[in-house]
Amino acid sequence: MAAVGADTILTVNSGDYNAETYSNQVAEVIKAQNPAVVLLPHTSQGKDYSPRVAVKVGAGIIADVVGFSVDGGKVVAKKPIYSGKAYANFKVTSPIQIFTVRPNSQEITQKAGAGAVEATSP
Repeated sequence: MAAVGADTILTVNSGDYNAETYSNQVAEVIKAQNPAVVLLPHTSQGKDYSPRVAVKVGAGIIADVVGFSVDGGKVVAKKPIYSGKAYANFKVTSPIQIFTVRPNSQEITQKAGAGAVEATSP
């Protein structure tokens, strides 16, 4: 992730998947770091815990994002509608913006430098 632009990568080591545990851990990291944008995977687990995270931190969330742009300092998320027959753009208006990103939907661009990896505890 550092090679494609992430300045900081936060990792959390935990046991077996549990939506409540994951959402609590991610929410605590968000509260501590106060990021403007949070990207989570649009996987079966991501779809399970990401709405819980949004509620816990009072953030807006857009799921199944396949593209991004920026307008007026806010991220504009492109996502499929009508069973993928069309696309629409959406903005989150809350201070914290959470997006679940469809796997393999983003082009990978290499970036010089390395981001820091920080381990967090549950």
